[in-house]
Amino acid sequence: MVGRYDLIIGSDLLYERDETGTLARFIAAHALPAAEVWIIDPDRGNRPVFHRHMDRLGFALHQTTLRAAALDGQAAYKGRLLQYRRA
Repeated sequence: MVGRYDLIIGSDLLYERDETGTLARFIAAHALPAAEVWIIDPDRGNRPVFHRHMDRLGFALHQTTLRAAALDGQAAYKGRLLQYRRA
């Protein structure tokens, strides 16, 4: 990823706890001063530490719970849409 962006989208990124905030710093380095970051997370449990790092970098969080029942051969889905905004 080269440059800076007003919208960054990712999925399944919070596999490890990341105590040092490497992912949050990477995102902040590639986000414009006013930017949104959308991350889909399948409830792995590593969100709280990531939230703290993003908050320290000036990003406010809005969370939406995602639930989809299994249908027509597709598996059910349970997760969250994490929307961070820095103005």
